[in-house]
Amino acid sequence: MYFPEKQLYFCIFLYSLMARKIVLIWTILGLIFIVANYHFLEQKQLIKAQNEITIFTLDALASIHAKMILWENGVVTLKNTKKLSENDKNALQNAHVVVDIYPIEKSSVSSELQSYKGTYVTLPTLSEEEILHNPDILSHQIELIRDAVVTQDRAHPGYYYDNAGNYIHLINNLYETIENRLSKYHKARFITLGGNFDNFVEKFWLKEYHFKKYSNTREFVSEKWIQDLLKKENIRHIFVSFPMTDADVRSLEQKYNITIYRLPQIEEDLSGWWYLRYLEKVSNKFIQAFDTYD
Repeated sequence: MYFPEKQLYFCIFLYSLMARKIVLIWTILGLIFIVANYHFLEQKQLIKAQNEITIFTLDALASIHAKMILWENGVVTLKNTKKLSENDKNALQNAHVVVDIYPIEKSSVSSELQSYKGTYVTLPTLSEEEILHNPDILSHQIELIRDAVVTQDRAHPGYYYDNAGNYIHLINNLYETIENRLSKYHKARFITLGGNFDNFVEKFWLKEYHFKKYSNTREFVSEKWIQDLLKKENIRHIFVSFPMTDADVRSLEQKYNITIYRLPQIEEDLSGWWYLRYLEKVSNKFIQAFDTYD
């Protein structure tokens, strides 16, 4: 087909104009898509934020349980002091769930809970060591917190049940692993300072080797004929469940010809996994002692 020169230029111009319009249309559509997508993501983040569960607690172990149950779908606030700041009080009042080891009327922050409208959870009132070394009580604690969370987010019960169930499963598996590890070592008689290790020694078949427990260092050193007793009973391992300085450790070890094993504190790390790491670290201290026994 023959096109005069002017008609050819006109066609080129017309094609160029149409191409620009197409580019412009696609640019506009792209901008609309970006804006709409941004708005959708913004709304999605807003919905997620509105669904996040907030938990306020005064107990370190409870905060660890709560984090394992909530994971990324909530925020846990831990305060272990009786004096709360204004921000703490606001967090307490606005929390979906409050967890404590005392009933609401006996809580150290009971005055701040008079008008509280959320869910209050009372955990079993036992000593820390009784709870820390008892998987049945731990499971009960976890389930109490899980049930309270579900009442606040009935749209996702399966999420919290799965998280709590997996957490309990990990704890039970770890107890089995520790029991198997400890069974491979020759046990030695030992003494504990501080805390209550009855559940721990019972669970891991160490009761017959647990010679005696003392509440604190003063009670231990004031024991009459303690040096003769240690020598007679061939006791060289002392496990301490409270903080102790390096200087105090060296002093006791040199004076009584013993080895001090400082056990970790639950407050050292409050991340979600800490209870599992804590229990493994405690067992490692006993394995360390039994591995050096001859």
